[in-house]
Amino acid sequence: LAHMLIAAKSIGEGAVACHVAALLGERDVVRFEPGRQDADLGLRVDLIRAARQNRPLAIPGAIPGATVHKGAVIRAMRVSKHLGRRLGIKMENGHTDDLGRLLAWAYPDRIAHLRSGLKGKFLLSSGRGAFLDETSPLGGEPFLVAAELDGKGSDARIYKAASYRLNTLMTQFQGKLEWSESVSWDAERGRVKSERHLKLGAITLRSERLSAPDSEKVLNVFLQGIKEKGIGCLPWNGRLRRWQGRVCFLRRLLKDHNTWPDVSDQGLETTLGQWLAPYLVNMDRLRDLARVDLKGVFLGILPYHQQKSLDTLAPTHLVVPSGSRIPIDYGSLVPVLAVRLQEMFGLSKTPTVAGGRQPLLIHLLSPAGRPVQITGDLAGFWESGYIEVKKELKGRYPKHYWPDDPLLAKATARVRPRKV
Repeated sequence: LAHMLIAAKSIGEGAVACHVAALLGERDVVRFEPGRQDADLGLRVDLIRAARQNRPLAIPGAIPGATVHKGAVIRAMRVSKHLGRRLGIKMENGHTDDLGRLLAWAYPDRIAHLRSGLKGKFLLSSGRGAFLDETSPLGGEPFLVAAELDGKGSDARIYKAASYRLNTLMTQFQGKLEWSESVSWDAERGRVKSERHLKLGAITLRSERLSAPDSEKVLNVFLQGIKEKGIGCLPWNGRLRRWQGRVCFLRRLLKDHNTWPDVSDQGLETTLGQWLAPYLVNMDRLRDLARVDLKGVFLGILPYHQQKSLDTLAPTHLVVPSGSRIPIDYGSLVPVLAVRLQEMFGLSKTPTVAGGRQPLLIHLLSPAGRPVQITGDLAGFWESGYIEVKKELKGRYPKHYWPDDPLLAKATARVRPRKV
């Protein structure tokens, strides 16, 4: 407060500063009913002015639930007068309403900036949070200086404050304003945000786009943004997901060799900076990822010898006895071949992949494409399961081919095999 009094005297506002100092040293001159509060220091200064001029002590606007404590006003007036005498201040001078400017000299760490979209919620220049009661008229002010607040928690309740003008702040603290640069992820817009900020302590007063941000920082933030969004934000397609499933299958099956890379979603996210970063030059937003040749990127993950052996160990399709080329689904722990039952006639041995290491799980389908049997033992199915399945399907699909001995029958993708 001493600094405020001295600074205010130098600009001819010492009398008002004395009023403020007196008010802050006494109990509040305005009393409120529970649940009501008005932190505006200006209405309290007006009460001292009224007392000095022998005017009625009343609050302008008649705030509901508020009463003036006349004794406290008189005491504060006397303290103010005493301070003026000690400092050689003419108490008749000075009628500024810019109380924020005076308080900022006393409490530069309590300059408060309204949080975006949050009425009554403020950030202090010290970095601490602060708040006003929702009913307070000061709750929507862009800037305040808090003269009195409680000392509890990370968010302090403001009991007395005054509004503060940005242009006054910029002039008053010109020597303490600092520019800082930041590169951060804007999740709402899905992009890297590169800005420079003019700040007073923790408060940002102005933000501008950074024209030439550090490229390494942009890349690191972009990679982090991709991780937050999830690996699914990359330009996947069905073929690439199937490629992923094939490689993951071989990694699980051949784990003793420990040679196949981890291309699961989790594995790819963990190593994102290694395999994707080189392809993100001049990119800083999620929509830029559409330009990434993800197929080419993934091919770069596998050494050449694995690229060559992938189709042999984990083929995308299997040619079944009917001659059809059926896709293999590697999305489960055991690869699945979903094929119409009649296309497998004549095949006694369960098909395998990975050089015979892994039998396929066969989903045998009805003519309508619905599963009628799931088996990992094709020979066993022909021997014991086929008879019951045949009885059921023959009644529903009488025009189709239902031989008595499926191992001697000719496989077909048609209703019936062609006649020779």
